[in-house]
Order: sequence, then C-alpha cells, then structure tokens
Amino acid sequence: MHLHEYQGGTMQPTDEYELATAGLEDFGRELRSAFKAALDKTSVTLHDIPFRVKRRESAVIKLLSTGRAPDDFRSLHDLLGMRVITLFEDDLDIVTKVINEILDVDKTSDKIETHASDAFGYRSLHFVGTLSEARAGMIEYSRYAGMRVEVQARTHLQHGWAEIEHDLGYKPERPLDEKLRRRFSRLAALMEIADSEFVSLRGAVIGGIPAAGEIAKAPTAQLSVANLIAHIRESKDLRTLDRRVSTVLSDNVLPEGKNYRAFAGHLLDLCLAAGWTDLAQLRAAESEAASDAVQWATSLTEQERLAVEASGHGLRPGFSIGIAARRASVAKA
Repeated sequence: MHLHEYQGGTMQPTDEYELATAGLEDFGRELRSAFKAALDKTSVTLHDIPFRVKRRESAVIKLLSTGRAPDDFRSLHDLLGMRVITLFEDDLDIVTKVINEILDVDKTSDKIETHASDAFGYRSLHFVGTLSEARAGMIEYSRYAGMRVEVQARTHLQHGWAEIEHDLGYKPERPLDEKLRRRFSRLAALMEIADSEFVSLRGAVIGGIPAAGEIAKAPTAQLSVANLIAHIRESKDLRTLDRRVSTVLSDNVLPEGKNYRAFAGHLLDLCLAAGWTDLAQLRAAESEAASDAVQWATSLTEQERLAVEASGHGLRPGFSIGIAARRASVAKA
C-alpha cells in the first residue's frame, strides 16, 4: 500500500486503529491530572497541558511515509501525545524531573541537539514511555499499565514556534531557499534569546525577598513585590488585622500558596493606585485601619472585597492592605 493510494481513498479502515487507541483518551486525561498535581507542588508556572490522540488519517500517513504497514498502529509511540507548556525556560528542568517520576521513560531527545549544526530549529524536549511501575501499581492507574505516550516539554514561546512551523508546513530537515533559511534562523535565535531574557527579567523584576528583620530597618523603603512580601511576613500588626477582618467576613486567611508573588503584585498595584509608594505610607494606613478593625471591616463594600479577590487568589496574607488601598483610591477619586 502506498501513500497516494490511501490519500485517494482506495484503502478501507480496519479495526486495528480502534484496538491500538482504546483507552488512550482516558489515559490522557488521567496523565494530565497527574502531571498538574505534581507540578502544582513545585515552583513551575504552568501555561497548559494539552493532549491528543492521533487521528487515523495522520497515523496511516506517518506509517506509510516511514515504510511501515498501514495498519501497524501499535508501532507508533505517539498515538497519545501530550505537551507540558511552561512560561519560563528554567522550569523545564523541574518538568523533566516530574516526567521521569511519573513515567518509565525509555526514550528521550532534545530536538535542538538532533539538528545539524547548520540547521535551525527550536528546543523541544521529547520523552517516550509508559507509567512507572509504582504509578501503574495504583488501582486508579492499573488499567493504563503498558500504554505508551510521547510527552513534549516546551515553553510557551517554543510552543508558539512549533505551531507556526506546523502551520507553514515547514520542517528543519526539508530543503528551503537560502534567504528564507536565514530569516528562519534569525527568528529562531531571537526567540531563544527571548526565552532566556524572560528568565533573567523575572529574577530582576521580582528580586530577592529581604531577609527577616531587614525590612524593619528601612521604614521608608520603596514599595515593591519583594518588600511587600517581606513586610507582610514580618508585621504582627498586619497579621492581627488580617485575622480580625477575616473573622468579620466569616472567611479564613489562606496560606501564601504557590502563586503568592502574583497576589502580592496585585496588592502592590492597589497600593500604587492609592498613591502609596513606600512602607511608611503603608504602615500609616494599616494603623488607621487597625484602630477600629471590627467597625472598619463591617463597613466594607462588596466591591472593596472583590478588588482583592479579583485575581482569584482569595484572602491571602496581607489581603487587608488591598482593601485599605482600594478604599483610599475611591476616597481620593
């Protein structure tokens, strides 16, 4: 059977495809949940974990183009394909570790390393394997034992590059006009630099959180995400205010959680909108609110509370700062 015969519609579908793909859709959902649960316990900022079961037509075309029988679906290691997409490149090391914990990986490749030295492309880590013995031994996963999956770990930028390449029908190993090759090369290099710079910028923008006691020595320090987190962690008065306000609201103050920096950034935006630019102004606002915390909390409007919870983080440590800032902004307007 040749590729043109299949594309011409002369080949009838068989049941081999259904047999080879049976249960893969469920396996994909369970595996995605397992990866997400494991990565949520790390510092990784996930973008998405999409998966797909390869369509019959795509599978047959791949088999025929590689000289295999058109019904040899079980020889394909990517009938189930999944991508773990992160925002930052340095998160891929943690993703790799998690993948190797959940799967028994028998094949790993870094696509940028497999390109010729004069070719261009974009990094993509590929892992092929089955559930680890420990995971397959769990009751909820036992039915998926032995099922193979190909997992690709990429950043959001790398994912975008791959999608554009696919849409253009381009592959690095295919011949291309030299001028177009140079343009692809320049763009790929820029995107690799961008991935690296985003990691560097994240460190520079967020900065290190001052050590315990350091923020108290700088009462007029400029507000930043790092300084705000340090203040929230050190201020007993603020913790008391949070607790008293949350009691009036019949709610609980949640732990910081994985995305606490994002929540602190939300609080910072509210503070800046209120005109507070340093810790002295922030402490003065806290003192005013704490002077009669119960009355202050009782008079909160739904809009003021939602202003803090709008980011979806709930009542996290320091939330009362956001409410005070929101109230100050409204009064100033």
